[in-house]
Amino acid sequence: MSEASDLEGLCVVCGKNCDDDLLLLCDGCDKPYHTYCVTGCLCCKKRPNLFGKVPAVPEGDFFCKLCSGRMPKCEDPSKAYSVAYSFGCNEGGQLGIGEEGKSSNKNVPTLVEDLQGVEVKQMCLGGWDSYVLTTAGEVYSCGDGTQGKTGHSDIIHEGLPRFRKIDKLDLDQRPQIDGEVIHIACGRTYCSAVVENGALYTWGDGEKGQLGHQSLTCKKTPTKISALVELEFAVQSKIVCGWEHMLALSKDAGYVGDEILMSWGSGKMGQLGRGDVKDKWVPQLLNPTNTYDLG
Repeated sequence: MSEASDLEGLCVVCGKNCDDDLLLLCDGCDKPYHTYCVTGCLCCKKRPNLFGKVPAVPEGDFFCKLCSGRMPKCEDPSKAYSVAYSFGCNEGGQLGIGEEGKSSNKNVPTLVEDLQGVEVKQMCLGGWDSYVLTTAGEVYSCGDGTQGKTGHSDIIHEGLPRFRKIDKLDLDQRPQIDGEVIHIACGRTYCSAVVENGALYTWGDGEKGQLGHQSLTCKKTPTKISALVELEFAVQSKIVCGWEHMLALSKDAGYVGDEILMSWGSGKMGQLGRGDVKDKWVPQLLNPTNTYDLG
């Protein structure tokens, strides 16, 4: 951690230079933060409510929320684990190249240097955000953080221009029985992750019930769908996320037929297959006498 006692500049969250003894520099971007502003919003300048507590200056290196959780750096590009390029709109930082805003849009493939340090198993893309699943079962995200799309509780109004690990999906943050993350899929403004035992985690926009949590609220971090657990519905690795709805295929759950399909979320065009045009905020079991293949 860098010393900030004679720092020239203001806290990037609150815009003040008071409390010098609580001011510290990020070792990643060199920007100054008060300890009580570390997880504050860089857009609206709102600070977290710490209920009067003032966090002490941490010992050792300090990385702000935009610099923490980075992928391991690849020192030798010739020995990169993965090589990926991104291009197109980058207004929310979804290309993962360390930039954001209209001026950073790319009309030619641009190397994503961060991905050279991990072995990529799968990638998926939302409307303004991107996700990577590594062979180690770790999930990283970047892009627009509104509605909790990136899965980080402290990235809500800002864009995340470089990939950051979603800590809530780490195995030490979940029941050990879950196992590792084996598949990810995302819709326009939400994302999902399947773990080895068939449990399903979702986060982001839940306005149409597409998260499956029996509510229409957003989830800032990955949350297990309890209704599937109660039904003993073990999701296969293949799930499908539409614009605002989801389809999930079960493993052997004891129902008639080899595989069972469930759907939930927006049903205004009949996309849930329920014979109506109603939204469903809880996973709905479709005809158990049929078998399905999600491809």
